[in-house]
Amino acid sequence: MEHTRDLLAREKVGENLGFGYGNMKDAANAWSREHEHYKFDKTSGFADNTGHFTQVVWKETTDLGCAYNGNCDNPFKNKWACIYRPQGNFRDQFQANVFPKGNGGAQKPEEKKAEEKKAEEKKAEEKKAEEKKAEEKKAEEKKAEEKKALNAWTDEKAFEKETLEFHNKLRQEYGAEKLEWKSEIAKVAKAFSSECNFNHTGDEKYGQNQATGYTAPVKALKDWADEGRLLLTTPANFTQMIWKATKEVGCGATKCPKMGDPKNPDSQYFLVCRYWPKGNAQGKEEREKNIGQKDNKDNKDNKDNKDNKDNRPESPPQPKNDLPQSYHKLKDDILDEHNKLRAKWEAAPLKWNDTIAQSSEKWAKGCPKGHSPRDTRIVKDVGENIAWGYDSPRAAAIGWGEKEIEWYHFGNKDGGVKPGSPPDKQSGHFSQMVWKNTKEIGCAAWKCPGISPALVCQYAPPGNFGGQHLENVHQRPPSRRRLGRRSRIGPPFRNGKE
Repeated sequence: MEHTRDLLAREKVGENLGFGYGNMKDAANAWSREHEHYKFDKTSGFADNTGHFTQVVWKETTDLGCAYNGNCDNPFKNKWACIYRPQGNFRDQFQANVFPKGNGGAQKPEEKKAEEKKAEEKKAEEKKAEEKKAEEKKAEEKKAEEKKALNAWTDEKAFEKETLEFHNKLRQEYGAEKLEWKSEIAKVAKAFSSECNFNHTGDEKYGQNQATGYTAPVKALKDWADEGRLLLTTPANFTQMIWKATKEVGCGATKCPKMGDPKNPDSQYFLVCRYWPKGNAQGKEEREKNIGQKDNKDNKDNKDNKDNKDNRPESPPQPKNDLPQSYHKLKDDILDEHNKLRAKWEAAPLKWNDTIAQSSEKWAKGCPKGHSPRDTRIVKDVGENIAWGYDSPRAAAIGWGEKEIEWYHFGNKDGGVKPGSPPDKQSGHFSQMVWKNTKEIGCAAWKCPGISPALVCQYAPPGNFGGQHLENVHQRPPSRRRLGRRSRIGPPFRNGKE
């Protein structure tokens, strides 16, 4: 992993090396970020944490050549190398070759003209006024939305109208007839919600969907509907909503202080919707008959055309997830490594959540290169850690935790990487793992070409909130002796914060 000094001296060229990056752009960006540590003054010179940056921007360098090797005998398994000619980073030549951003090598005047200064100040004031106006507008919209949401919980007519319209709009998309609202069913749903008990009744006559933690009924209904869009294995709430044989619905809601977010009373409503006849009957024939396909107008128009049906192309086969044997105990290994680390950092053990695991699997299937957008998640408010290419989930968890401890900024309310750390170091995976307010976890892995396997873990409630690190990450790190074995250096990670 060292520079080829003999070659560099003989050819009079400079060299930058990068390890573990997925592409050349990532390596170049990492080198560029070193400018944050460079002092653009007379004392500036070569430093270990800025040398890549200064070689990249060296004024007298004119030629560049780069290469990639993906079969290196190093922990990262790859290497990026760029050669520069003429070489840079010569002592006593930094002032003439490295300049502040936007200067282009020209010397800035010591003092700006009064007119330019006045124009800049005016522009800054206008920008500040625009930002303030935008913030005020956003606050007003949020307040109006919250008021509307609260009215939907407490206003019976608004509640009935909103829930029924959402159901019937969704059913129309899937070729099901509109539901009729029944006050008798709504009363039973209301009575069940008033018990503030999330367990299903197991009623043989009525189907039932329920939710809590939402600030408006329509937000809960939307998440039920999203189960179908996300193609979950068992989207029971979604399929009950569009079940063709179901004809009637009634919903009720009760404010339950022990449910939802303790800091947000509007999220403490317990919503229950009951359906008749009951949906989600078992058996392939029943499900095919009662679960329509979205946007299937063409199929309806041609339902009597047997040739059209017989000539449809077959659905593509589902991809196989041939994970290594070491990933077959993913749940146990992930929980074990997380909770061992949390115990050392005085955080309560995490519990496994199957719904969060389904959300993680949905994102892992796409062989992701970054974090999942919030609107694609089943549980919206989660943190997320991602890793690629580890030989086991246990090794990935060790890499997230023990390997990042040495870079974490203890004593800082915003966490992050401690001062003086190399620019490519992170600490967000570690702080998410030991975040005291996080209670549940769900993970999944998927076989992916080139980066296999891709491991995704999501956490609820999420961690890594700015200003909350002192109370959520224990500030007295245990000794390295107590941390147990160290992991190998792995491929690059993504931060756990959303």
